[in-house]
Amino acid sequence: MARGLWKGAISFGLVNVPVELFSAEKRSSELDLTMLDKRDLAPVGYKRYNKSTGEDVPWAEIVKGYEYDDDQYVVLSDEDFRRANVEASKTVDIQAFVDLEDIPPLYFETPYYLAPGKRGEKAYALLRDAMKKAGKAGIATVVIRTRQYLAAVLPQDDVLLMDTLRYAGEIRRPDELGVPEGALRHKASAKELDMALRLIDDMSEKWRPEKFKDTYRDDLMARIKEKHALTVDHVMGWNTTVIAPPEGNMAKFLASLERLMQRHDKMFLPGHGGRIQTPQRVVKAYIMHRKWREQTILACLEDGVSTIPRIVSKIYGALDADLKAAAALSVLAHLDYMISRGLVTVDCRTVHDAAEPQAAGSLADLSRVYSVSAGASSPAS
Repeated sequence: MARGLWKGAISFGLVNVPVELFSAEKRSSELDLTMLDKRDLAPVGYKRYNKSTGEDVPWAEIVKGYEYDDDQYVVLSDEDFRRANVEASKTVDIQAFVDLEDIPPLYFETPYYLAPGKRGEKAYALLRDAMKKAGKAGIATVVIRTRQYLAAVLPQDDVLLMDTLRYAGEIRRPDELGVPEGALRHKASAKELDMALRLIDDMSEKWRPEKFKDTYRDDLMARIKEKHALTVDHVMGWNTTVIAPPEGNMAKFLASLERLMQRHDKMFLPGHGGRIQTPQRVVKAYIMHRKWREQTILACLEDGVSTIPRIVSKIYGALDADLKAAAALSVLAHLDYMISRGLVTVDCRTVHDAAEPQAAGSLADLSRVYSVSAGASSPAS
C-alpha cells in the first residue's frame, strides 16, 4: 500500500477540499548498482562526519541550518518549516483556472495523486467533475518539504492529479541555445511537408503506454550476465588493475589478489573448478589457472590457431553464444596481458572466419591475427 506524503486540503475561494498527497512515480525498474573500488572490487561507502573534529555523526545528532555568513548558521527545525507558513505547508492553493492546452509541455515536472481525505469525498467529486466538464486545470501553489512549487491540478478519470510546474524563470528560451541564427527559421517545401505528413499518418496510432518498455535495462542486464558468465580471471580482472600487474610487478599483483580474496572469499570460482573458501588457496589456484591458460594460448598460436574465435573453439569446444562471448573476452584479456609482457605480437593482417560467428564482435576486433613473439618463453610466475 502506498504511503501518503502529507494530508492537507485543496483551497480555492472559500472552499476547502480535504486531500492526501501521493507520489505518482515508480522507480522499481532502475538497476541498483553498487559503487566499487576498482582495485579490489570492495564496495565504496560514505560517512557523515564532523568537519571540525573528523568524528562520525549519528543521524540523531544532525540538524539543518542556513549559512547566513561564513561559518555562521541559523538552525531550522521541522517546527520552523511548518511555522514559516502554516497554511501553505499543507495546502494546494488554487490561484486560477486555465485551459490545459495553454500550458506548454516543458513546464510539467513531477506527477502526484491527490486522493480524497476523510469526510471530503463529496467535495472532492464535485471539484473533479466540475473541472472535467469545464476542461480546465487549476494553477496552484504548494509547499513540498522545504520548497514552494507551482502546480497544475487536473482531473484524470476518477482522481485528481497534481503536476508540479517549472516557474517561467526556470525555463531556458530557444534564443539562449546558441543555435546559429536562422537555423530554427528554416521552412520545408510543400513537397517535403506532404511527404512528412504521409509518414506521420502511416505511423499514427492510439496512445497505449503499456506498449513501451525500458529495453535498455534488459540490454544492460544481458551485458552484465555476459561479463559474469565465465571464469574467475574474467570476473575478477576485466577493466581492473587485477588483470595485469602494474608495471609487471607480481608482488603488487598478488597483494591485490589477497586483499580481494579476503573481502570476497565466497564470491569467486578458480577457473572452472569448485568453490574454494581459503583466500590463499584461491590465489594459488588462480595463478595456476592463469599460467595454464597462457600456456594453452601459446600452444594454440604455435599450432597456427591465430585468431580469438579459433582459440576459443580450440580451448573450449562448442559453446552457447553468451558463453562464447565471455570466453572471447577472457582470451582477449590474456592476449593483451601477454602482449604487454612481450610474449605475443598482433599482426596488422586480419582473417575473417565465415564458420565462426563473431560472438563478441562489439567488444573487440576478433579478426586480428596473433603470433608468438620471437624468443618468447613460457609464462613467468
